[in-house]
Amino acid sequence: MSVRVGIVSFAHVHAQAYAAVLRDLDEADFVGITDVNRDRGAGAAERFGVRFFESADSLLGEVDAVVVTSENKNHLRDVVPALEGGVHVICEKPIATTIEDARAMIAASETSGSQLRIAFPVRYLPSVARAREIVRGGSLGRILAVNGTNRGSNPGGWFLDPDLAGGGALMDHTVHLADILRWMLDVEVKSVYAEVDSLFGATTTDDAAILTLELEGGPIADGTFATIDPSWSRGDGYPAGADVTLRISGTSG
Repeated sequence: MSVRVGIVSFAHVHAQAYAAVLRDLDEADFVGITDVNRDRGAGAAERFGVRFFESADSLLGEVDAVVVTSENKNHLRDVVPALEGGVHVICEKPIATTIEDARAMIAASETSGSQLRIAFPVRYLPSVARAREIVRGGSLGRILAVNGTNRGSNPGGWFLDPDLAGGGALMDHTVHLADILRWMLDVEVKSVYAEVDSLFGATTTDDAAILTLELEGGPIADGTFATIDPSWSRGDGYPAGADVTLRISGTSG
């Protein structure tokens, strides 16, 4: 039995990829797209051969789940009605631009029983999954330090609007590495020190950052420090838009 899935908003650059996967996935019935920007949404629906819904409410009545790919600020607006309507949600990262919005979304999921999942696909990279097995298996001993990067190119558009995006490169690219650290090492972040700047051409928001995280909890990494570089520092000469690297140092390797 196929899961009926729709997309709410085509604002995010990854909406195209979600639509392509849903179109080709045997387990999914790609029902349609809704977008407050009618031209954008209707154009996407035509390209992918699905129905355009004039309102989110009309789409939610026809699906089991939605992918929310609106601007970061609008996640609360698009996620909560879906959850409260009994529709499961995959929401693009970051979950929200404020702690209050994030907590409201989580509360809506817990109250309604509808699932809320944030898009952290890096967990499913074979190399990352294998690294987790090695770390959890104890081959590296106690973890002493971790250095991670998720450097990408400047995405432009609303990503450069601090109100809609909630920030620049720091907001956009830190989350993947922070998620991997918590998932891989079974830790939480105790403290953060960050240097943030605009060094690669952005004028309205940050495009460069370096973070130092103090980690706590877990049997193998309590008190460990990690660094993350989430900068939009990769120009047109790079073969891909982003890189994700992780260097893990332990007492045994």
